Amino acid sequence: WIALARRVDELRGIRPDSMRMYGAAAQPAAQDPAPQQSAVQPAQSSAASGASGTAPQSSAAAQSSQASSAAAASDDADAEGYLTKNGIFVVRDRAVNLFGGNKAIGRTYAQTVNSYLDAVGPSVRVYDMIVPCSAEFYLPQRYKTARGDQKANIDYIYSQLDSRVTAVDAYSQLAARQNEYIYFRTDHHWTALGAYCAYTAFCRSAGFEPVPLEQMQAKTLENFRGSFYAQTGDPILKANPDTLTYYIPSASYESWVRVKNQPGGLNKMNSLWDTTATGTNSYCVFLRGDYPMEKIVTGSKTGRRIAVVKESYGNAFVPFLLSHYDEIYVVDLRYFQTSLVKLVLDAGVTDLLFLNNIFAANTPYHINHISNMKNQTWSQPAQTSSNGAEEITSGKPEDRNE
Repeated sequence: WIALARRVDELRGIRPDSMRMYGAAAQPAAQDPAPQQSAVQPAQSSAASGASGTAPQSSAAAQSSQASSAAAASDDADAEGYLTKNGIFVVRDRAVNLFGGNKAIGRTYAQTVNSYLDAVGPSVRVYDMIVPCSAEFYLPQRYKTARGDQKANIDYIYSQLDSRVTAVDAYSQLAARQNEYIYFRTDHHWTALGAYCAYTAFCRSAGFEPVPLEQMQAKTLENFRGSFYAQTGDPILKANPDTLTYYIPSASYESWVRVKNQPGGLNKMNSLWDTTATGTNSYCVFLRGDYPMEKIVTGSKTGRRIAVVKESYGNAFVPFLLSHYDEIYVVDLRYFQTSLVKLVLDAGVTDLLFLNNIFAANTPYHINHISNMKNQTWSQPAQTSSNGAEEITSGKPEDRNE
């Protein structure tokens, strides 16, 4: 129905030639930096059922086309369209969302990160990485004043961090390669190449050499139409699907996942990549989606252990760490149910990384989750069955779309 409504608008000539804006009815992404389920779930179902008849491009051709599109959108200073704060724009063949953070919220985020320093003690190195979103690089110049300055916001947050926190400059690495395929066009996430740029920045901060992409196995999923398409049903996005490439390092590993309401248990996973992910959910190929916690044990023998506190942006980043850490604990700030400090201390974590996209770092809901997880405790949930008897809710894997 969403796609049909957009098509009717097209036929009525409502859409400008170069840009269209979607407002509050489309659930602005600024309200949820990872709207893979709660914000767009109904739209995803509709979008997933509307398969395109467009033949998939080869990976090389698709990436070349998408890189050219990125450069064109970035240089399109005269593009015309409708502008509403915190909306979704479609620029040429790409969608972007607008950033609207401020110093007060950014300062609270920085203070929350700082609060972990004394809690985990001086033996744990604390890092913070804030990732810009695609509008920073691909919104036409004439509309730049209508959105918040992501670079200024990141710089301000970093200025508020305690000197013992290492700020990771992912922004510069992404900006240097903005004309490459570092963000999806139909989805709010970065690509694996974008995550790799941030990984190289983290390696520089942490003091080790990044593994070249050429030494990893590359695989692709074609015809990916992500969250922006699910929210808008836009025919231009439908006609220009993304290619999702993911990279598999050669490091050996074993992995386990902790599911909701089972904070004491770990379930074995055969792979960190879900090769069955399709359609709007293709981003779930990374780490198989979002879980409260994932544990990865490698054969790297570096003596380092890391805990990564993330939302969905971290999923494409974490696999690059396999060659550098003996153990990796992936903590989703939205679903983790026990004490992060206890996990860090009990596991002998040496490095604690807060990796958040700029919307998460400027959203009080997510900042509160980061603060609360410091020493939170979990209690068994209970619900009343239909016959009035009390029963315990059994744990089950998180929905792959979250």
